[in-house]
Amino acid sequence: MNTPYDLEISKVLNWIKTEKANKVLIQAPDGIKPYLTSLITRLKAEGIEIFISGSHTWGGCDIAIDEARALNINHIIHIGHHGPVRALIRDYKVLFIPGRSKVDIKPVVRKAARILREKGALKVALMSTIQHIHRLNEATEILREEGLSAVIGKSPDPLMQEGLLIGCDMRGLNVNKRYDSVIVISGGIFHGLGAALWTSKKVIAADPYLNKVTDMEKYVIKIISRRLKDISDALESRKILIVTSTKPGQSLVSQVSKIKKALTKIHKEVYVAIFNEITREKLENMGKYDTYINAACPRLAIDNRELFPGPVVNIGETPYLLGKELEKYDPRDIFKLNIFL
Repeated sequence: MNTPYDLEISKVLNWIKTEKANKVLIQAPDGIKPYLTSLITRLKAEGIEIFISGSHTWGGCDIAIDEARALNINHIIHIGHHGPVRALIRDYKVLFIPGRSKVDIKPVVRKAARILREKGALKVALMSTIQHIHRLNEATEILREEGLSAVIGKSPDPLMQEGLLIGCDMRGLNVNKRYDSVIVISGGIFHGLGAALWTSKKVIAADPYLNKVTDMEKYVIKIISRRLKDISDALESRKILIVTSTKPGQSLVSQVSKIKKALTKIHKEVYVAIFNEITREKLENMGKYDTYINAACPRLAIDNRELFPGPVVNIGETPYLLGKELEKYDPRDIFKLNIFL
């Protein structure tokens, strides 16, 4: 099968040889899993025993440690994300392969640039997911041709490349140079929505797979309205379930303890449940709770709100339950992973 992603087979082979590994676990997002055949075939030809993680993987925070442990494998090839993200990996070796896309980004970037130019934009923050990060120079040139200038920021996370956005880290948009709008190159609107919530500016999600551009404004209004309703409903709650995760980069146990202590002081009845994969069925099996505190991936409350049977409040939104005025709500609170920041 002709893969639309660069799986860097030579790099993988060199890593395996350096590590003297004889069996590996391959982990990839669902969209890339069907294209692993060429990599697997080559590794098998080298005598490497291959196992594939069948689980979802949502980012560099979600590394298949449990599967590796069950299979007695010490080496994981994680495809499709940068990493690790907030994950301290002691007993396992992980090679991150970005899975760079081979799709042409130029048509959709030009389309996005023309939309912004028509709306009076002059300076555009240009960001992308890891699959398209190698094309940002091309995108910058297209913006220049369309009469726009590009600003490319970088997260303070040293493992994140210039221009890279991930679902929970929008800090690359905190660039010193001022900009009036944003283009995010990515499949779907997931990353564009995060950028719009973070910046409160005009954001266009440019999907090169579908050659489709999407203005994020109506999505932002809907999300903020839902966040305000959830927090407002949670203010009167009595029985609260804090939901956290076993995923290596989502295990926020220190925050869970702080939140539980703070809520208990204001006479809330607080419980804690830990999951690997959070589903509505699992939460409903826990019984009835007035409110859920999401101490796992902060994007669950935005993109998978239906998982929660009742109001859900993210870690960074917890201070509103502790007395902070809701009139001061800041969408960036969605992404905060420390209630005392």
